[in-house]
Amino acid sequence: MCFLSAVLVFTLIFILVYFSLKNYNKHQADGMTQIISTYNGTVPQMQEYNEMPPGDSYDFIIFNEESAFKTRYFIVCLDNNMEPEETDLEHVASVDEDTAYEMAETAVASGKTTGYIGEYRYRITTDKDGKDIVILLDCPAKALPCSVLLH
Repeated sequence: MCFLSAVLVFTLIFILVYFSLKNYNKHQADGMTQIISTYNGTVPQMQEYNEMPPGDSYDFIIFNEESAFKTRYFIVCLDNNMEPEETDLEHVASVDEDTAYEMAETAVASGKTTGYIGEYRYRITTDKDGKDIVILLDCPAKALPCSVLLH
């Protein structure tokens, strides 16, 4: 009976930690996609990041000098008919243009502005011309904080 109680307690602790890390990971990824959106498709250098106004939704992001170089993401711009117009695959090696288009279309078809497609966290934003921009951030270990992956 004592052993069973101990197993139950450890199982509950494991479940709590797992879901806490998963939630933390989601918030880190959402903050990073927001930063990429704010900086027109790029991850800013540390100096630019430090000059961002306080109080924004990405204040909790763990960001350092290497973040601009280690963040793996790609961007797909869609025209007004929701057709792929251009891609930026400069920051990721494992995705080709066709796959990028398919993933962007899946994101748009979901009807949500954020979510996961496989191991990528996406954010859909609109640029000043009214075109949809889909940002997909590589976050391969969903249960681990993206900040671990981004430093």
